[in-house]
Amino acid sequence: MRLRAAAARDLDAFVAALKSPADAIALRLRLIESERVTPFEAAGLAAAIGTFNEIVVVAPPGTGKTTTLLQVVRGIAANEKLVAAFIPLSEWSAQGQPLLQSIIRRAAFAGEREEHLKLLAGAGRLVLCMDGWNELDSLSRKRLRSEVQGMQRDFPGLGIVMSTRVQALDVPISGPVVEIEPLGSATARYRAAPTAVKLGRPDRSGLANARPPRSCSDSALSNQAPLRHARRKPAHDERGSSAPLRR
Repeated sequence: MRLRAAAARDLDAFVAALKSPADAIALRLRLIESERVTPFEAAGLAAAIGTFNEIVVVAPPGTGKTTTLLQVVRGIAANEKLVAAFIPLSEWSAQGQPLLQSIIRRAAFAGEREEHLKLLAGAGRLVLCMDGWNELDSLSRKRLRSEVQGMQRDFPGLGIVMSTRVQALDVPISGPVVEIEPLGSATARYRAAPTAVKLGRPDRSGLANARPPRSCSDSALSNQAPLRHARRKPAHDERGSSAPLRR
């Protein structure tokens, strides 16, 4: 598929722009539930997009949220049925264009059309990995929130992964909240991490069996706008066939 090839070229361009290779270190993430901390890698988060439409990645100070998101895009791209696009939200905000148009205008997507991405989104095969909600000003957040809500309405199967910092947790999507683990840290030391949310017992991916977060009242998230409940995706459609990214 041409769009998959274009997305791969686009990802390579973003990775090349980093000062250090995005794949040099497999960053760890953690799903925190009560007294239990379950670490996993970006590949596990990429696999979880098959269970949830939306996932929030929270990055404490000193952790690489951009590197993590690029690793997630790489992991999603391994699924031949999906196309993942990386969107630096600070760049999107400066351009003043809708999300899909901001992707198509890149050199890697030359010759492609916005309608092609919309077809993928409508089929539940497009995942937008948005980096840096915390980097947006209030007007840009309002604009993004409105656009995301419109896309959620028009394309219920659209996948979204969004990163932010702990200072900006009023993200416009729902879903499990995972935290990037600082390099060299001991997982047990962060049992009461400020971004902890209560989720169900995960499997080896760390997310596949997670329950939607009921609230963020048991953590520092209680001072922020609560996230909406995560939307589980059914394993099959009405005819029993696979339905990736559908709610």
